[in-house]
Amino acid sequence: MKCVKAISHGGASILNAIPTGIGSAFALNLNVEVEVCESMENHFPSHAIEEVYNTIKAKYCQQLQAVSVKVRSEIPAGGGLKSSSAVTNATAAALSKLCALKVSPYEILRLAVEASKKARVTITGALDDAAASLLGGLVITNNHEMKILDRMALPELPVIVIPRSGRRYGFEEIKDRLSSLKSQFKVIEERLLDNKDLWNVMTLNGILVASALGYSTEPITQALKRGAIAASISGNGPSYVIVAEKDNYQEIYELFKNEGAVLSNITNEKAYYAD
Repeated sequence: MKCVKAISHGGASILNAIPTGIGSAFALNLNVEVEVCESMENHFPSHAIEEVYNTIKAKYCQQLQAVSVKVRSEIPAGGGLKSSSAVTNATAAALSKLCALKVSPYEILRLAVEASKKARVTITGALDDAAASLLGGLVITNNHEMKILDRMALPELPVIVIPRSGRRYGFEEIKDRLSSLKSQFKVIEERLLDNKDLWNVMTLNGILVASALGYSTEPITQALKRGAIAASISGNGPSYVIVAEKDNYQEIYELFKNEGAVLSNITNEKAYYAD
């Protein structure tokens, strides 16, 4: 039976898209591999994957038969590190190849975002997360209008990830709490769009998210004191992400190693198919 493997990246937030609809994220060198194989019966590890399958089958590939899907992930789940986007991206890419579809990367993004909304694993559709995961580098998006406003390569700097799980609030309360700080998020959104002040925006975003959702800012403060370029809460938390210089990342990593910190780096690599 025919199988296809696709690999997509995790990521981290520059700007949370919930308050204003404008979001930004970059890709991390923490990957998800999704293997889709023709099968006698369907096997889906998650509802989001099933929604990707249903969407592609209904719209593009009615002849698609049953498939079995396996997921292997380096990304800690449920902590704001874009694991859901990485999984839906890789699933959409693998199914598209299995069906011999000639679809653009943007169409794969649209399919993945649509499926994520149906599966209720996202509030805004998370185009920023999905685009960074699929395309690599940094993206700035308008999630309400489903537009990529900017995309750029970044220096592939070291990143320290402090994975956490267990959000305090459901989606609706997260939305309400973040939206209550809309005017403050609007200020840093303008700094991002007008000045491309990426790293200061990332740090300020983390402080605002922490304030809205009740997370500690101590990891952010400690990282900045030791020379981090930026430190923030990724997505809706509770994981922290720290961008460092190549000459000081080890010291910052040692500070958080006992909290389960993981070393990674920014990647500009696009999602790809495995042999």
